[in-house]
Amino acid sequence: MMAYNIVSMGCACGVARSMEKYGLRQCSGPFDWYVSKFSSLLHFMETDFSDFLDRKNIKISSRPNEFYDEKYDCYFANEITYDFDDEWDSVYNKYQRRIKRFQQITKSPTYFIRCIRDEDEEKYIYENYEYILSIIKEQNDLNEIIFLGRKDSVEGFPFKYFPIGYQVGDCAYNIAIGNNWLFDRNYDILKFLCGELPEERIIKNLFFYRKKLAQNELVIRDRYAMAVKLLQCKEEEWLGRLPEHIIIYGGGVIGKALYDKCKKFCSVESFVDRHPNASNYDGVKIVHYTDIVSLKGKNFVITPIYDIQKISKIISKYKPDANIIPLDKILI
Repeated sequence: MMAYNIVSMGCACGVARSMEKYGLRQCSGPFDWYVSKFSSLLHFMETDFSDFLDRKNIKISSRPNEFYDEKYDCYFANEITYDFDDEWDSVYNKYQRRIKRFQQITKSPTYFIRCIRDEDEEKYIYENYEYILSIIKEQNDLNEIIFLGRKDSVEGFPFKYFPIGYQVGDCAYNIAIGNNWLFDRNYDILKFLCGELPEERIIKNLFFYRKKLAQNELVIRDRYAMAVKLLQCKEEEWLGRLPEHIIIYGGGVIGKALYDKCKKFCSVESFVDRHPNASNYDGVKIVHYTDIVSLKGKNFVITPIYDIQKISKIISKYKPDANIIPLDKILI
């Protein structure tokens, strides 16, 4: 049996995440983690990605951590952690590596998996069969594309098609395309795709995925271990290590717990958060990190210690004279 590569062509991160879940994803590709327009992806493949992530087409979203390609209708919600300008080169270079890997592996027989974004895209597929086929088979004549969609069946559809089990009009479909559920309701998808990969490759892919999950679990464990430690420790054991005036970086559980512990002993000017979900806590304002420059104080207590280096860098960008104080150094 000939082994096929399996790569994601979007339309959102749900395809890559579902592939990962079942050991079908062997590497990161250039179409995995953003909302994309199918015709734009075909254009990128046809033109050797010559204007993929062309900076003149990129616009920063109203949410500072997100950006989109205005020309090609691609929306990136997961690439920027803190600051677009600081991180853009790293993001661009990462995608260049993914493109090279994608172009190399698709020289061998490959299944491209695309989840149909909407009715307009379905119509586009019908009307552009020959063009789509030519792009998919350009690297290797054995390459094929498989479509996933919400309809139980699509009459006369020109490519292999699998329904994902969410009906037309079901709002869960829009949630599913961003999560790892896409293969859960149709056994035929898994039976087909798993039959195209050697068992040892699936096991290797699953091992890598489980390792990534374990690393994420460690971050979560350490985060909430810090919260428990903060809630259980006695104030007199550590409050003397805090300056009289502070700013708390982190407006979540740990930041609020720190505030509740120290509010009687020191002045908290503000919370700073990457994604503020409220304007204040107990009357103390919560601001986005880009508003750090408006704050008077310079003593920043960092509660997300797992990301201390990136946070320190971003604070220093907006407040060069900042005094960075990791929470774990206070609670020793």
